[in-house]
Amino acid sequence: MENSFLTPGDISQFSELVDKLRKQNYWLPERAFELMHKAMSWWAAEVVIFRKGGKEVLLTVYPGKYFKNQWHIPGGFSIRDESLEQHLTRIAKREIGQGVKFKKVLGTYKWKANEHPIGRPLSVFCECRPTKKIVESDVMKFFPIKKLPSPMVANQKHFLQSL
Repeated sequence: MENSFLTPGDISQFSELVDKLRKQNYWLPERAFELMHKAMSWWAAEVVIFRKGGKEVLLTVYPGKYFKNQWHIPGGFSIRDESLEQHLTRIAKREIGQGVKFKKVLGTYKWKANEHPIGRPLSVFCECRPTKKIVESDVMKFFPIKKLPSPMVANQKHFLQSL
C-alpha cells in the first residue's frame, strides 16, 4: 500500500506537469529549476584542467548569480540524456570558450546542507584536456594549487588541496 501525502488529484496534476516538461525536452524555467534542485540532488560535472604537471589548475570567475565574483572550477549541472563527454564539452564551451577531451574522474563531492544556494548536488571532478591552447584573461587563469585565489568556492578549493 502506498503511503503518500499526495491526493489522487495532486498526482494527476504532477503527471500533467511532467508530461509538459517532456514535450519541452525537460527544459525548466529558472525558478522551477531552483525549486527542483531544492527538492532533490542533481549531479554536476566539474572541468578540471591542469598545467605544469598538475601543479597548476584552470579557474574562472563564476559567471552566474550564485557564487558571484568567486573563482571556481568550470562546471555545471547535467541535462537529461547527456553523456559525461557531452556534458563536459557543453560546460567547457560555455565557460572557457572551447571543447575538452575527458581523461579521468578525479573524485566526487556531495555538497553539504547550505553549501550550495539551491540544493545539494553531487560534483564529479573530471580531469580534461583542452582542445586548443587556453588564453588566460582577467576571469580565466591558471593558479598554483598551493596558492589558490580568494575568494574561491570553498569545497572546490578543499578538493584541489586534497589532491
